[in-house]
Amino acid sequence: MESQAFSGSQAVWCFKKEDVVNTSCETQEATRGKSLNYLSRFTALLIFAVFFSLQITHAATPETTVACVEGAEPLALAFGDSATGCAIDTGADTDTFEFTGNVGGEIRLNLRTLTKNLDPNMSLRDPNGVEVATKACVADSWSTCGFALSHTLTVAGTYLVTIGETGLDNAGNYNLQLEKLYPAIVPVGLEYDVAVADTLSPGTDMDFF
Repeated sequence: MESQAFSGSQAVWCFKKEDVVNTSCETQEATRGKSLNYLSRFTALLIFAVFFSLQITHAATPETTVACVEGAEPLALAFGDSATGCAIDTGADTDTFEFTGNVGGEIRLNLRTLTKNLDPNMSLRDPNGVEVATKACVADSWSTCGFALSHTLTVAGTYLVTIGETGLDNAGNYNLQLEKLYPAIVPVGLEYDVAVADTLSPGTDMDFF
């Protein structure tokens, strides 16, 4: 008896007799199955590679750095600014910064020490001189520390930020970043199923999408 098997667009003819078992069709079917399996795997890998190649390398929002200068305080900061080169020179030293905000604005001050054993504290005063928020952290001789102070502004005007050492017995360096959470600076738009690459630098940085 004669039978016909198809593989792709080509016809493969097989012959079977009562006393002879011809396994050519079976062998060809198995081969075709393996080929389809390999093709499915290749297709899946190709889709996977294409998906991850559709990654947008977002040009990081330019971060403005402001150098801390002892004796030129209070240092004016704008939202998004990172204060660099800041230091508590002696245990009794304090650094001051200022920024301008409006009623309803939600701000965040991110501080990270760069020197072990430094125990910084922060005070935020409104334009009337009233202390409206405080924050602090404690480090050990083998570690640094950091914190984020968030506050919703209730008075429009210039705010004062003071940073000191809690125990008045340590000195060291730190980074400070001022961010506005709401209303935020125009964020970067995102697309569904498209990855975005960016960088947080320095460690106190925040990016908005």
